[in-house]
Amino acid sequence: MKPADRLEAAGVGAPGFEHAIRRVPAGLASAVLAPLEAARDFLVGMQDPRGFWVGELEADSTLESDYILLEHYMGTPRPEKIRTAANHILSQQLPGGGWSIYAGGPSNLSATVKAYFALKLAGYHADDLCMRRAREVILALGGVQAANTFTKIYLSMFGQYDWDTVPAIPPELILLREDSYFSIYQMSSWSRAILVPLSVIYAHKPRREAPNADISEIFLGGRHANLQLPREAASSPCANKLCAARKSGSWIAWKAATDWAPSIRG
Repeated sequence: MKPADRLEAAGVGAPGFEHAIRRVPAGLASAVLAPLEAARDFLVGMQDPRGFWVGELEADSTLESDYILLEHYMGTPRPEKIRTAANHILSQQLPGGGWSIYAGGPSNLSATVKAYFALKLAGYHADDLCMRRAREVILALGGVQAANTFTKIYLSMFGQYDWDTVPAIPPELILLREDSYFSIYQMSSWSRAILVPLSVIYAHKPRREAPNADISEIFLGGRHANLQLPREAASSPCANKLCAARKSGSWIAWKAATDWAPSIRG
């Protein structure tokens, strides 16, 4: 839906719309006036003398975790950069041992898993106090297998998770028309900017080795026990076709195989 259509659907500009705004109770109008003026004055006070505004973009610790992963993935990690990022990650660790995704929030499993792995890449050991505390939080929240898809994809890129157990994000999604039941063109631009690159990564399934950064200890019940692939009967031609399609890495081949044998289950 275009912006103009959304406004029309909401009744903006329709006859009587401005009158409806004026019907706000007087008490409510007077109550919001002071906060509005305070916000306005604050913004004006933050304006640079040259006419623009500038402010620090802050986020949770996952940005620094991603940065450390990127440094190692590119193959030329810079120790001073990694040390700075690791120090910032540790400065954000909660008293309970985990990491949150917003100020004052509780430990978030995915953010804590990423911080744990990033700190391992930065040279920290599993028996370090900060890592022991983080590990306790991760296991209490369900282990790596309970983390979100983004985290599992990042871990798969370093051989710490199995690509075949990551939810599929086929790049062929971009071929679906806007009027399809599912279409990336109905998503927000922010979502598309994440989904499309992830689909390319999923198609290639890249991998970089991560020496001395194994995280088997934060899988609840053990890493290998939680990454077993579905078993297909070796004598089943349908199963063999599904297996071949999966190994080919083509979502189209997989879709054709599953349409051809819809009764097969992994």
